[in-house]
Amino acid sequence: MAPLAFIFGVLALFSAFIAARSFFGLTFGRQQFARDLIQRIRVALENGKASVCSVKSNRVIVIEETKDAGVAFIYDLGDGTSFYLRSDDYDYYPESTTGTEKPWPAHRFDIVRSSANDLLVGVFGAREQLEPSQTVPITEMPHSFLSAEEPKTETILPGSPEEILKRLGHRPAHEKE
Repeated sequence: MAPLAFIFGVLALFSAFIAARSFFGLTFGRQQFARDLIQRIRVALENGKASVCSVKSNRVIVIEETKDAGVAFIYDLGDGTSFYLRSDDYDYYPESTTGTEKPWPAHRFDIVRSSANDLLVGVFGAREQLEPSQTVPITEMPHSFLSAEEPKTETILPGSPEEILKRLGHRPAHEKE
């Protein structure tokens, strides 16, 4: 019985060591990320210059989010062009100073970036939610969409949102059969 207890004790101690090492390893990684990010923000604040991209739209098509592709938005700018916004994480969700959730997608918003290092400061000014005119399941997009680097996010593209969607390779489910 004692050898069995000894083996379980060693295994428990080893498991605790691995868990602690993993925890502190992740903590150190987060600390390094925070230090790097803080430095970039400090440079942006010292520079005092920013670029602001203002978007106003009455129509948006949303390509569903997946863990691999993130979410994409194609905003109709009303002048024959569309604004393409895509993110693999939650970068483009509006900043809230009150802790309440901001409406998203929104009719109007501003994307603010530091001019010094192109750091995304945040999305601001979203007040009125814009209901998508169409939500496209990711299954209707080609597999290449998941890893596509073009078009780049925050890009104004010629054409309506439907034209952009078609150029991205969208095929509705009824056309695939």
